[in-house]
Amino acid sequence: MGFNERPLVEKYEIESTIQDYDKFIEIAASSGMKREGRSEEIAQLEQRRTELMNAIANLNFGNIEDSTSAQLASEVDLRIHSAKRELFVQRKELSAVTEALRSTAFVQFTPERIEQIYADLNIYFGEQVKRDLSDVQEFFVQVTENRSAALSAMKRRILERVSSLEQELSTLSEKRALYLQVIVAPGSIDLYKQLSPQLAVTETELSLLKQDVYRESIQTATAERNLLKTQQLTLAGQVASEIDEHDTTFREIKSHYHEIMVEVMDIDAELVIEKNSTGNLDFRTISWRDQSPSQELKGEMAKKISCAAFDVALRIVNNDDSGFIIHDGVIDNADRNIKKKFIEAMKRRSTQYNFQYIMTAISDDLPDSVEREDIVITLSDKSDRELLLGRTF
Repeated sequence: MGFNERPLVEKYEIESTIQDYDKFIEIAASSGMKREGRSEEIAQLEQRRTELMNAIANLNFGNIEDSTSAQLASEVDLRIHSAKRELFVQRKELSAVTEALRSTAFVQFTPERIEQIYADLNIYFGEQVKRDLSDVQEFFVQVTENRSAALSAMKRRILERVSSLEQELSTLSEKRALYLQVIVAPGSIDLYKQLSPQLAVTETELSLLKQDVYRESIQTATAERNLLKTQQLTLAGQVASEIDEHDTTFREIKSHYHEIMVEVMDIDAELVIEKNSTGNLDFRTISWRDQSPSQELKGEMAKKISCAAFDVALRIVNNDDSGFIIHDGVIDNADRNIKKKFIEAMKRRSTQYNFQYIMTAISDDLPDSVEREDIVITLSDKSDRELLLGRTF
C-alpha cells in the first residue's frame, strides 16, 4: 500500500520494552530493601530458600485427600462393574459364535450318494434329477460359506471388544489402586500453595540483592523507561502522519471491501481503519441494516467472507507485483447462492485487477456455475497422482 510500517513496528517493540521495565521496577520497589550492608541479609535469604526447597521436595503429591480418594475410587468401582458386566456378555456371545462355527447347518450329501440309494431301491435316477440335486448342493454350499463369513466377522468384532474391555479394566484397576493409597502427607497440596509464593519472593529478593540493583537500578530503569516513552510518542506521531498521508489508500480499500460484501452476502458492511488512543492502527468491521448497526457480521460464514473480502481489497489496491491470494475452504458450508456469487466476484476481480485467485473447496459442494477450466487440480487419496505434494496428510 506504500505504507511505511517501520515506525509502527519500532513503536510496538519499544512499548514491549517499556512493559518489561515497568515489571522490573515494580518487583524491585516492592521488596522494600536497601543496598547497604546486605551480606547478612543475603545469607539469611539463602538459608530461607534452602529451607523452602527442602520443604517442597518432601511433600507427597502421589496421594490426595481421603474424601477425594474415596469419591474417585467409588466412581471407578462403578465403571469397573459396568465393564465387567459387558465383558461377561461379550464372552458368552463369543462362546456361542465359536460353537456355531464348529457345526454345519446342513446335511452333507452328494448326487452320487443319492444315485447309489436310488440304484439300491431299483428306482430310475435320471439326468434331470442329478442336475437338480447338483443345483441344490451348490445352493447349500453357498449358504454355508455366507454363514461362515458372517459368523467370522462377528467373532472378530467380539474379540476386538473383549480386548478393549480387558484393557479398560486393567487401567481402571490401576487407577483404583492409586486412589486408595494411604495418605502419607495430609494437606500436601494446600501446603505447596503456601510455600510456592514464598519461594518465588525469596528468589526474587535474593537475585536483586546479589546484583546490587535496588536503589540505583530502579533509578536507572526509570530513566531508561522515560527515554523510551519519549521515543514512543515520537513514533506515534510518525505513525499518525503515515495514516493521514495514506487516507486515500485506506478509503479505496474500504470501498472494495464494501462492494464485495454487498455483492456476495448482501450485507452493508464497513471497514473502519482508525488511530486509537495509543497511536496504533485499529481495524474494525461494522454492518448496517436500515441505517442501524446490525449483527450480520457475527455469523461464522459472514466472518469468513469478510476476511476474504479484506484480503482481496488489499490485493486490489496494492498489486504492483501482480501477485496471488489463496483461501482454504472459505466457502465450505455456505449455501449454493453465496458460493456462486463469491466465485463470480473473485473471477471478475482477478481478471480486472490482474492478480491470481486460488481457492480450495470440496468438489461435491461446488455450484454448477463452476466451469471445468476453472478447476486447476483435483486432490484425493485415490492415487499418488492426486495427492498433495505426493503425500498423505
